[in-house]
Amino acid sequence: MIHFVRRGFPRAIATLAACVAVVLGTADSGIPAQASVAPESSAIRSRLHLADEYVQEGRWEEALTLYREIDAAGTEEVRARRGLKRCLLELKLYEELKAILELELAVSPENPAILEELGTVAVRQGDRNDAARWWRRVLDVQDRSRGAYSFVAELMVRNRMLDEALAVYAEADSTYPGRFIRQLAALREMRFEYEEATREYLRFLESSPTSLSIVEGRLLRIGEGEEGLGPVIGRVENWIARSPAGGDSSTGLPGEGPLPPSRLVVFRQLLGDLYLEAGDHEEASEQYFRLVDETPGQVTALLVFGKRCQTDGEYDVAIRVYERIIESIQDARVVPGALTEIARCQAELARWEEALATWQRLIDEYPETNYAQAARYQTGRALREGRKDPVAAEAVFRELIPLESGPWLEADPQFEVAECAVWQGDLERAEGIYAAI
Repeated sequence: MIHFVRRGFPRAIATLAACVAVVLGTADSGIPAQASVAPESSAIRSRLHLADEYVQEGRWEEALTLYREIDAAGTEEVRARRGLKRCLLELKLYEELKAILELELAVSPENPAILEELGTVAVRQGDRNDAARWWRRVLDVQDRSRGAYSFVAELMVRNRMLDEALAVYAEADSTYPGRFIRQLAALREMRFEYEEATREYLRFLESSPTSLSIVEGRLLRIGEGEEGLGPVIGRVENWIARSPAGGDSSTGLPGEGPLPPSRLVVFRQLLGDLYLEAGDHEEASEQYFRLVDETPGQVTALLVFGKRCQTDGEYDVAIRVYERIIESIQDARVVPGALTEIARCQAELARWEEALATWQRLIDEYPETNYAQAARYQTGRALREGRKDPVAAEAVFRELIPLESGPWLEADPQFEVAECAVWQGDLERAEGIYAAI
């Protein structure tokens, strides 16, 4: 082991000498040494990292000092220049920042990022006209593309330049008809121009009928702003009466003639929903009935509306809705469900004889279905709680006990029999049934 070290020692010395020669740039290969650059680059990276940390901590002056030094060194570090500009903006050193940006613009006159920054400096200085001038140049350098219009208008909205943004969106809507209606509507709403906003949202719905839920939500919000949905409802009614395709969509004004059927169904449903949200279930039902008259096949919409009326406790209206469904469509998959809901509404209104008649109709006309089984069960409860006839009710429930299953929980018929015994004052028998269950 000792001989190995001794013999390897001269070779190690030679290797070390060669490494030193390379580091010092004296190697015979003639390749320039890089040791003098590496420490400098490392130092710059360290100073950049420190400056970035100062920014995160909000120590803007200290960060600015470091970024200035690095930028002045001519390193062409993008991070340093970006950090320098950010610090100048935060510290409100607008003139210095503006001078840097104008030098950059001279080198790259069509750079939208520089134009954006110059506009931001102008708006921070309170010069809205100058800001609009810089930002509108983005439209010029990007050939007034849809993306450019969106970018510029959003910049203006973000900086509360709503008048200027409205002008840009109006120009964009003229250049690209129908592409900026929703943005125009949102901006109108932001400016509390509710009538114009409603008009734009209705234009948007007419151009994009699948957006019903979006438009409905926005109109409800406008109703909150106007302290009531009455004005919104009036505008929608006028739109249905006068507005239509074929009108000048670029102006947003109603055209002439009726809406085509494919659009009318959407607007009729919107109007019905608005009446519903306003708490006028009667008028809402009229709109939904007209919906079915004008565009047959809207049974699903009626079913949803009927359930909503039930949820709101408007059982009389719900009954009329379900009766209209039965009248409109004789479908064995739909009618039993509608009859079931009618009976439930009649029971909620304590119209027991009508409810019993409806359940009996289900039993007679759809005897092999779960609807009929559920009707038998509900008949028993109506006899006991409605007619106050626990004896007849118990007979109904006892007929259900032998059935293997039904639309009820296990042992529910037995429990109902026990309840009937309680109603009859036979507590001992009731206790026995409860214990058996």
